[in-house]
Amino acid sequence: MTWNKVEGAFAYVICDDMGIKVAAVKTNKAVIKGLCEGERATYYIIATAKSGKQTVLGEKTKISTAAKPSTIEYVKAAAKKNQVTVSWYENHGVSGYQVSFSAKKNGTYKTLKTVKANPKKDLNRVTLSNFSKGTSYFKVRSYIKIGSNIIYGNWSAPVAVKIK
Repeated sequence: MTWNKVEGAFAYVICDDMGIKVAAVKTNKAVIKGLCEGERATYYIIATAKSGKQTVLGEKTKISTAAKPSTIEYVKAAAKKNQVTVSWYENHGVSGYQVSFSAKKNGTYKTLKTVKANPKKDLNRVTLSNFSKGTSYFKVRSYIKIGSNIIYGNWSAPVAVKIK
């Protein structure tokens, strides 16, 4: 996680939402370990500065973050004419999903659709149109949105579908 630098700060103390010190760092970046995949957490950042021989604590800044979501498994794709329906199982606790496409398995993938998560559904699906004949490959990944930050999971393994 990162935060804005505080002018004059020589270090930052990171506390959890219970006020327990988790880490102390000298930059405005930290990696906090111990969160499960997709787990959200709130931390407080306290800038510290020197005033003579004393250490002065600044104001607390609240930071919300999350661990990277788990990789989507069990992705399936089915074709009908020039349409493809991609489906996958829910990854609980995420904000949404991205579906990407490539004409080659190891080619460059283009994100075609972003879908908001629906916690009431265990199976998600999206239908995409205007595909040429041949084999196409699809990947899905989940993401968590916290404020203006987005934390992406890894892409799923590519799934091939033959379009007739």
